[in-house]
Amino acid sequence: MLSITLQTPWLIAVSGGGDSIALLHMLLQQGNKNHLTVACFNHNWSTWGTQATHFVQTFCQQHNLPFVTATGQGRGAHNAEELARTERLNWFAEICQTHKLKGVILAHTQTDNVETFLMRAGKGSGLQGLSAMAEHTHLSTTHGPLHIWRPLLHLSRQHLRDYLAEHNQPYLEDPSNTEATSQRAKIRQLLPQLEKVGIPAHAVAASIASLQRANAALHNTLQTLIPNIQKTTPTTLQIPLPWLLSQPTEYQLLLLAHCQQQLAPQTQIPRTTKRQQLLTRLAENPKGKSTLGPLQFTWNSTRLTVSHNS
Repeated sequence: MLSITLQTPWLIAVSGGGDSIALLHMLLQQGNKNHLTVACFNHNWSTWGTQATHFVQTFCQQHNLPFVTATGQGRGAHNAEELARTERLNWFAEICQTHKLKGVILAHTQTDNVETFLMRAGKGSGLQGLSAMAEHTHLSTTHGPLHIWRPLLHLSRQHLRDYLAEHNQPYLEDPSNTEATSQRAKIRQLLPQLEKVGIPAHAVAASIASLQRANAALHNTLQTLIPNIQKTTPTTLQIPLPWLLSQPTEYQLLLLAHCQQQLAPQTQIPRTTKRQQLLTRLAENPKGKSTLGPLQFTWNSTRLTVSHNS
């Protein structure tokens, strides 16, 4: 099902749920114990977080595994899931830096990837967003770069449940997984219905893989265009506007995203639709000023200046 021999020390994120417990069990079965540190992040959203932390800590004690944990600030009033994700990833990066670990291993599955694709398709995402989650990702965090590895993207959630049953390995079930309160939970409940009408998850996953290959090819070509973006100060970029607007639309969108990665690497790239709206303003107005995310865009007929909107 999964064959991995670790050569360097890694952090593995374990929530106590079936996916992460299955991944940890597999890695231990394959002799990777000496290269693993287990991390359990309690989001502090409910009593389940404390129960899950205790479950994972007990597992680690039974297997003599290094264990680290932290507690988040709790559910906020707005965009709680995104804030929790940022908080969690920043902590992973801090632990990896402190303990000199190569990165963090996450237990995202093929099913998770299909859910992510459907969520992003519903928001009108472009090629980057529809590529969903890649096996290897490098993120910028408040504690420096973080290498994320997702080795289970080729396996469904049911595959992992079958594995756990075969090995008599207990795990916890997050109550929120059965409560259709979030968009992801609602999509999760729809997946069996999609399969009934001929849209199985594995076929959607194959389309995601095709999009990822196309996205990788596009980014490889993009590297030849990036030298046209000049960094005039540590917080300012300049781009010849006629040249930018002469590029295919997909390149224009990626170049705007690249500007944000250069000036505000720890912030989320605005949606494709937002970047398209900015491109429309650039094409229709001979000069102007606009804000998008953390960046300010000022332009005339010859030049686009991009600066951090601080």
